[in-house]
Amino acid sequence: MSQFIRLTARSPVYNLAYLANVKTNEQEIEGSRNTLVSIKESWEILAQYEETGLSPSEVAELAQAKAEGRLIVLPCKVGESYYGVCQENRHIKGKWKTERWVETGTILGFNTVAQLSATEGETEVNQHQRDIDEHSGYWFTGENAKAEAEAALKKIEAIPIGH
Repeated sequence: MSQFIRLTARSPVYNLAYLANVKTNEQEIEGSRNTLVSIKESWEILAQYEETGLSPSEVAELAQAKAEGRLIVLPCKVGESYYGVCQENRHIKGKWKTERWVETGTILGFNTVAQLSATEGETEVNQHQRDIDEHSGYWFTGENAKAEAEAALKKIEAIPIGH
C-alpha cells in the first residue's frame, strides 16, 4: 500500500477545509467570486476524499470492482455474531410441518453464516453452515440483535403458514 499524504485539513472552529502545510496568510487567492467558490468547493471535495483514508490506487481499484459488478458491501463484519429467524418445512410422521426458531451464529463471509447454537423447544440443534437468505429475510447484528430476532419471530408466527 502506498503512503497516503493529506493535502488538506479542517479548521477546528468552522470545520472548513483548507490546504495543509500552507501558511494562513498564503491561503488567500485573488480572483473573481466564481473562481474563489470553485477553489473552496475543490478543497472541500479533496478533504472529503482524503478523510476516507484511501489512496488514489485503492479508490481506482474499488471503482473498477464496482464497474465490473464485483464490489459487495456486507451489512456487517466477517466474524460478527448474528441472530436469525429460521423457517423450515419438515416431513414428520407422514405430515409436513413448518417450524420456526431463532438461531445465533457467526458471519463467515458474504452470505454465509456458521450456526453456533439454536434451540427448537428443549433440543439443541447441531452446528452447521447456511446461507443468510435461509433466515426468512430476518437476521440481525448488533447489541439488540437477539431481542430484534425474537420480536421478528413473534411477528412471523402470527402470520398463517402459506401467506
